[in-house]
This record gives sequence, structure tokens and C-alpha cells, in this order.
Amino acid sequence: MEKRGTERVLTYTGEEPADGALPAFYTNIDEQGNVLFLDEERLSRKSAGPSPRPLYQNKPNGLGIKNFIVTHTSARQWNWKVVLKVFKKILDLSKHLGKPGSIGDKLYRKAMMFDPPEDSYSAGFAFNLNVDVDEDRPGTARYNNYVVHKNPEAAKGAFACKLERLAPRPEKSATKVEGAKETTEASCSCGSHHHGTTSTKTIQLNETISNDIERDMATVTLPIDLVKKAIDEAEFIGGMKECLCRAGSDCQSYPHDLACLFLDLGGRVVVDHGMAVELTKEEAYERVERAAALGLTCQSLWVQVEQLIWGFRNDQMDSFLEICFCCPCCCVGMNLSKNGPRNIKRGFLPSGWTAVVDHDRCVGCGKCQIDYCPQDAIHFRESDGKMVVNQEVCLGCGYCRSRCPEGAISVKQTMPMLGSIKDYFHDQAQLKIVPGIYRK
Repeated sequence: MEKRGTERVLTYTGEEPADGALPAFYTNIDEQGNVLFLDEERLSRKSAGPSPRPLYQNKPNGLGIKNFIVTHTSARQWNWKVVLKVFKKILDLSKHLGKPGSIGDKLYRKAMMFDPPEDSYSAGFAFNLNVDVDEDRPGTARYNNYVVHKNPEAAKGAFACKLERLAPRPEKSATKVEGAKETTEASCSCGSHHHGTTSTKTIQLNETISNDIERDMATVTLPIDLVKKAIDEAEFIGGMKECLCRAGSDCQSYPHDLACLFLDLGGRVVVDHGMAVELTKEEAYERVERAAALGLTCQSLWVQVEQLIWGFRNDQMDSFLEICFCCPCCCVGMNLSKNGPRNIKRGFLPSGWTAVVDHDRCVGCGKCQIDYCPQDAIHFRESDGKMVVNQEVCLGCGYCRSRCPEGAISVKQTMPMLGSIKDYFHDQAQLKIVPGIYRK
């Protein structure tokens, strides 16, 4: 099988590798795929568009002619089959992106609002629902007796928390708990009191519990936590009745009813148009858990051209945000990335978690890269016959991991995470997403 090379990308030092070469290694990832530290500098380089540029501003409503056309021709139950056919055509025509400079490429980019680049704010962030966390990493279940979990009582706490020991936070030195042996109740760092559970911790007097309290008290935040946090903070949630991508492609591998979530004002619009139903937070969490069980990749998207599909007015564009559960076979966003050049791919970004390869287990078979990676981020290293992930462009979707027969690929945190999904859009896509005010 022919192994693909790679285009020239900057290494972690900002230098350019030799012609056609992939950086042989990254300073924060060793040859066994262990993450040695989180690369803040790499995070700072992530941007979905030309940078610097101003924050996105809604276009004025003007006379309201565009708003009238958009809101009256967008997706409804009566024209849903037509919308599906159009969407399928969008997917098919994305192959023109593979022919840069052609008439088809130029027309497609214009129609999808990718041009001019400085006015294209479309972006997507991957929040892998099934990541790999080393068991001996501070903040995980086995290390120092902490618990990282997905809270079953989602309404009381939508994101992962830990059970902490109620001990004072000392300076960085070996810490002992002195005094009588006692049982203390654990409290949760996220602010909610136990999420309806009771936990106790018996502390043995004069027992050294930590040599570095600040490190050992660290919480591991998972991508799924930020997804649930966004749901928890949403004022309204609209759950699509059918996945547009899977329905348009008549997907036979994944359920059509496991469809996107639209948050806040965007959710109200799609519900009002009859394309979605209002969901409780618990129902929305259930979709997330179902997607995780099926191995789907979660993406949070803001796509300009979707104004025409869902019927958002000009003054509503900064008030819609969707959470999608993407399959590798049908996702339009992933296929746009796969077929597009690098300036299209750059609009799809990781949430701090990317694929890494354990070269002790990798046999270089190349099955992880066959027509699969939406970012063309995994490559064959000629020097030793191993697969290497380009950390500069990896999305962290995990599709390569699911294809590896040797179990050599993991999705691990390689960069710091931001505090919320909206922070990613603000900092890396120059989009300030607001709840908005709904007016029919």
C-alpha cells in the first residue's frame, strides 16, 4: 500500500521541517505516546481563520428582505425531502474542493461562504466523547484515590467533578493529617453538594497524603464535561428530529434519530419551524451518552451557510450554537474537511485532545489513514516504518483509533483546555456566542 507523505507544516519550535518531512517527534509526546506536558504554545497558535481579525458582527437587517426569504424558504416538514436532496448534493460537490483553482472549487467555496476567507467565520470544534486518560495521571480514579465521573444526576451537575478530601491546602511540601482519627464528609469541587450522594473518607492520623497537594488535587476535565456544561448552561435546548447528514446520506450504520442539539435562541428557532422538539437537560444528556456509547465524535459547530438551511435572521446569527454527533461516513463537516485544502481544514479544531501513537505497538500497516482522517493528519514515517500524527493539525476525532488493529492509537490531552465551548469559539474563531432574544 502506498503511504502518503505530508505537506510542509511548522514544527513545535515554529521551524519548517525538511521537504516532505513530518516532524520526527514533539517535545511533549514520547515514542510510546505518553504526554509529558500540555503544550500551551501550540494551543496559542490555533485559529479557525486569518488572525488577527475582529469579532464577528451580525449583518444589519436592512429592509428585512433577506430575513423574509430565509425564514420562509428554510427547512420545514413540508420541504424536508427537498432539503435532504440539496444537502446530499452539497456533500457530493465537496469533492470540487480537491481541485483548487478550478471553476467548481471557486463556485463551491463562494456558495458555502468560505470566500473571502476574512469574512468566513464558520468553525467546528471536536469534543471526543471517548478519550483515553492514563490511570496514573493526577485527577484520575486510581491516582490518589480521586474519582472522575460523568454525573448521573445531570440536572444537579453537568460536568465531571471529583470528591475531595476536606484538608487545608498547604504549601508544596509533604503534608500530614494530624490529630484524632476521624471520618470526614467529602465535598465536590464543582460547587454542588455531592450531587445527591454521600461519601466519607477516613483519614489516618500522621499519614502522608501528598507530596504536592496542588498537583494531586488537580481535576481532569474531559471533552464530554464541556459538552454537558454547555447543555447545563443553556436557557433552551432544541433536539432535531432527524440527523440531517445521516438522513441525507441514508446512513445504514448509525441511527437517524440521534440528531443535533441547538442551544438557546437557535433551539427556539428550529423548534418553532417544526424541525426539532424542546428537550429537557436530562433528555439532552441522554443523547450525549448515547452518542458516546456508539463511538460517535461530538462537534460543536457554527456554520454561516446554515442560516439559509434553518432560517436564522441576520440579527440571530451570533445566537445559535449546535452540538452534533458525527459519524465518519456521513458527516458533511468532516467530509468538507477531508476534501478541502488546508485553509478549509483549519476551521476544524481540537479541544485540547489529539491522537498519539505508541510506536512500540504500531506496525505501520497504514489502516488508520486509508480514506479516513478528515485532517490528513496521520502519516507513515519512512525512517522506521511507524505511523506519526501531525499534532499541528490533528482534530482529535479518534477515527484513526477506531481503525487501528493493534490498539496503538489513543486520544489524549496534549494541550490545555479552555473553560467552555463558547470560549473556544471566542478565542479561536472570533465568535462571541450569546443567548439572544427570541422573537417570532
